[in-house]
Amino acid sequence: MKMNDALKKYFFQYRDIFNTKIYIENKVLLKKNFIKNQTSFDFEIIGNYNSNILFIEDFFIDSQFPSLLIKKSHDLLKKILESIKLSYKDIHIIRINRKLGFNNISILNEFDEKIKNKTKKVIISLGSSILNDYQQIETSRNKKLKYKNIDLMFTYHPKDLITNEKLKRDTWSDFKYLRDNYIYG
Repeated sequence: MKMNDALKKYFFQYRDIFNTKIYIENKVLLKKNFIKNQTSFDFEIIGNYNSNILFIEDFFIDSQFPSLLIKKSHDLLKKILESIKLSYKDIHIIRINRKLGFNNISILNEFDEKIKNKTKKVIISLGSSILNDYQQIETSRNKKLKYKNIDLMFTYHPKDLITNEKLKRDTWSDFKYLRDNYIYG
């Protein structure tokens, strides 16, 4: 086990045992337990809390989901952001890591709490998420949508780009739209 993995495991165990928030750099690790469904989820908050651009990344974690794909996905997102002259310090990201069989309403309530009293121009959902009730991403792309009076757009998740390169062209169009209408527009 790598030292970084060992530390991460330690912090997750500490968080779970003492049921508290853990701050690591600019990340917040949270845990919510649902007695009814016996499931859990973590919110990982990254980047600039005060940014008016919010990304939501929703991962279903199970034993079949390789952690290497998650790392590649995060690296690819950084490269995509760099292509439109952004970095993590320019945006706010909420990553939801969860197991299957979750209470969607509770996660939405927690998400709403995270964005309450924050001025956001746009929320970009990377892939299907709690914000479109997990519909196929194709039904939500290229539509003018709102969430709590905030512009909402959907694009493909970087993990989907890794497994299907044909999606890269559409994703690039989405990020150019973001750049032209929300960053420089």
